[in-house]
Amino acid sequence: MTTLLYPWHYTLRWPMYHSFPSTRRHTRPPRVPLTSPAPGGEETLKVVISGDLMGLDHDRMAEVHPEIRAVTAGADLVVGNCEAPVIRRSKHPRARYLIRLSMGSDYLRDFFEAFEVDPARLVLSVANNHAGDHGDAGLTDTLERLRALKALPVGAVEAGASPIVTRDLGGARLGFAAWTQWMNRLSFRATGGVHLQDGIDGLDWAKRKAEAGIDCLIGLPHWEYEFQHYPRPETAALAARLAAEGFDVLAGCHPHVLQPMERLGETPCFYSLGNLLGLTMSWPTRLGALLTLEIARSGATKGRIRGYRLHPYAQLGTRSDARLVPLDAAPEALKRKMRRRLARLYDCDPALAEGARDAVT
Repeated sequence: MTTLLYPWHYTLRWPMYHSFPSTRRHTRPPRVPLTSPAPGGEETLKVVISGDLMGLDHDRMAEVHPEIRAVTAGADLVVGNCEAPVIRRSKHPRARYLIRLSMGSDYLRDFFEAFEVDPARLVLSVANNHAGDHGDAGLTDTLERLRALKALPVGAVEAGASPIVTRDLGGARLGFAAWTQWMNRLSFRATGGVHLQDGIDGLDWAKRKAEAGIDCLIGLPHWEYEFQHYPRPETAALAARLAAEGFDVLAGCHPHVLQPMERLGETPCFYSLGNLLGLTMSWPTRLGALLTLEIARSGATKGRIRGYRLHPYAQLGTRSDARLVPLDAAPEALKRKMRRRLARLYDCDPALAEGARDAVT
């Protein structure tokens, strides 16, 4: 269900969760490794997926560590969530963001340079709770500006268009579908807006996938409650249904913190990848991960997810002077806390996991 408001009981606790994200286990997916290598001898595509990309205060792009930049630079395709409407060309040196977000084309150009991403190999979802922050004009501007930059937008409702956007790459056809569970404001009048979670219910994904000749269908849901490290049962149930209906991988965002991965048959579901660049400054929201998928490009396994790797990182500094570094390069005290949190979610450090207790917040 798509909604403007959280339930009242969560709304009351939201300020606490903003500062102290919850580790309450609403569901208990088994902990899986951060890496599952692809079998040798197969030709694969490398698709890198990130979490929420936001404009930072003063429109200053973060400094990106070479190890992180190498992940995106070496990808055949990069996929992310554009968490703010792109409504202008220039950067605003005095910009500060709180509830109503925006960014400029020049800020995205800085992003391309910092992460060594060719926009022609970039897919950006526009289906998120901030999509309506500047109404119909803001969404129209966003689509026009992303296309002018040569990036491929996904998640907008456009007349006569399928909810699946396709991209042919290395002999395989990839399909992308993006939607949002939450909207801060329903301000679309002249356009169809973005795809909402209500709207994806009842769609015959398997039929659409077959008709479009898609080898690998990638779902980009903007779902779940903010600042929660574990998905809720209704999210897990939706993920299982989507996997059964033909999605080959699900990679979500919106919680602003990492959530675990769950294998749903052959479909890996990464419930949340956290922030790529975030404005929330509690230490758990500074922990994110890039996801590298290896997708078979030919043969009997064409289109299947053959391997994955999560690349954890830390966002250091302030909202206007940020640095992204690999987790192992974070300051020691912060690194210990982040590794302990990561070990709750993934099978990455048995010693830390044994000492981790289930929180009750």
